[in-house]
Amino acid sequence: MRYISLASSSKGNAAYLETACGGWLIDCGISMRRIEQGLAAIPQALDRLQGIFITHEHRDHVAGLGPFLRRYRLPCYAGQGTWRALLSDGGLGKVDRQLVECLPFREQTLGGLTVTPLALSHDAAEPFGFSFAEKGLRLTHVTDTGRADEVMAAYLTASDLVVVEANHDVNLLEKGPYPYYLKQRILGARGHLSNAAAAKLLVDSLEDRTRTVVLAHLSDTNNRPALAEETVKTALDQAGLAPQILLAGGGSVDVTL
Repeated sequence: MRYISLASSSKGNAAYLETACGGWLIDCGISMRRIEQGLAAIPQALDRLQGIFITHEHRDHVAGLGPFLRRYRLPCYAGQGTWRALLSDGGLGKVDRQLVECLPFREQTLGGLTVTPLALSHDAAEPFGFSFAEKGLRLTHVTDTGRADEVMAAYLTASDLVVVEANHDVNLLEKGPYPYYLKQRILGARGHLSNAAAAKLLVDSLEDRTRTVVLAHLSDTNNRPALAEETVKTALDQAGLAPQILLAGGGSVDVTL
């Protein structure tokens, strides 16, 4: 199992998951051209693509989805509420409805990959995190959530690789240029995890099994990579945990389990 970040920020998110049964995209929040460029740098990635997982309908997660589906005609998996939102506003353009796959809110197997949707607390129709398992390895991907629950924590505990958002530093956000309503949205229960909240979630959840933590969806305005890393690393060190910590960005993370 291999995880490669193609883009990760408040401006756009996409990642490639390589498994024994093929390759998968997680979100298409950048242009089709950028996705193609990212995949072209990975041997046989485009040829091995089996499908796409979409976390939710916000633009920074689906900006390139419509064009990508029209060119590559891959099955695309998301919650029923997410699909309803995507198809009702016309933002995707014309797509073949036969490619639309509504994920049930339970574990299922696609090829040889076991996929479990995880409920997120975000201001979207039906946002999902995902836990992927194959041949004894597990990757759990959780971004765009204002709160965590016990189910999410349990999957993080059982994961070899964790991708979790560290969206903002609270102090930078509160003193920053965003309007008050947007600051309240980000800080709210259906907003985003701060550096400190991500650190607490990891400390409360992780055990020695987790080898690597990827910090994702960092805000360009309200965060600093070094600050996010320091906040999480300090908390994990104090808890006696020592996973590798990486910062997601365009092509900056490539982890093989």
